[in-house]
Amino acid sequence: MAIKKIYAFYSHTIEIVRYGMNFKITSNINTNYNTHLSFKGGNNPIEPNSEGKNSNNRGLSTFGVAAAAISAAAIGGIAFTAGKNKVPAEVQSVIKAADECLNTANGKVKQIVELAINLQKKVDEVCALFENGGKDSSGKVVGKIIPNTDNTVMAENFLEEYTAKGTLFRRSSFIDNSLIKIEEFADNGKIKNALNRNWFEGGIESYAEEYGKLADGSEGFARKIQFFGETNKYTDSAYDIDCLYNEVCTASGTKNIELKIENGKVKHYFEDYNKNTEANQLEIGRGIWLDYAGPNMYVESNTISKKGLENVGKELNFEDGKPVKCTFNSKEIEDGVMQTDKIWELQGDTWVKTA
Repeated sequence: MAIKKIYAFYSHTIEIVRYGMNFKITSNINTNYNTHLSFKGGNNPIEPNSEGKNSNNRGLSTFGVAAAAISAAAIGGIAFTAGKNKVPAEVQSVIKAADECLNTANGKVKQIVELAINLQKKVDEVCALFENGGKDSSGKVVGKIIPNTDNTVMAENFLEEYTAKGTLFRRSSFIDNSLIKIEEFADNGKIKNALNRNWFEGGIESYAEEYGKLADGSEGFARKIQFFGETNKYTDSAYDIDCLYNEVCTASGTKNIELKIENGKVKHYFEDYNKNTEANQLEIGRGIWLDYAGPNMYVESNTISKKGLENVGKELNFEDGKPVKCTFNSKEIEDGVMQTDKIWELQGDTWVKTA
């Protein structure tokens, strides 16, 4: 039987299919703890409130009830009973780490849903202000409309808002009266935050904080969220939210976080995620993959070379929320051969050391 692993990253996918000891690798890379393992909180769908729909632009503004539900339900752990045989201490340690990793990821999901709510509120506020000619609901002028000065079909109109000191703090762009971008500025006049909206569908496409262009032309940001999915870049509730979230934890660009969410649930979560261009490899301090085409797994100290060769300090595989295999210091060399220090596998109710 073939055992398949798919590693899905922001810009590439590595697929490793194992047939016994032979491998087929495809890649588009360009560069007293209760042993309870179930992941139910992060994987089981929750039915949305039937009233949680937005009939206007089908945006994210109806997330309130859903966000509260996620905050209560998403922080679920690993629920597994070892059976007759005691789980080895070193395996228990990895199970505990996987549980902590998943709980951290689910906590991030809650934060992202709350962020999405606030982003939609911002979009609604800006659109209402533009439609009212720069006046707020009380009739006070708080924004300046700058019409396009040419007659091109796709010319932009702008809404500019200023601080009490007269400093520009937000500029919003509209095409055919439809919002396409919101830029917020720091006191020095540089762009601080940037939100992009889908002109055709009306949903939020992306939002970045501390945004800017780096010297090599790439994007820099403290955190960025990109919405996607079959709903054409809009969502009707937090239970449907599809996005990729990236966070830079340090100024040097190390200890990055990447979290992919589908239908409001964790798809994968990486910490200390780094594309090491000097070593020509991907590096993950710890990560968890759920519901890809292969066994779910948690890893620590994972590196993947451009050739698709993998080196993992610890790996826990689980099926239906139940840990079934734990590998220590696994290294893949050329021709798909794996070298491993130690492997524990669950056989019936007993953990057996198989290597």
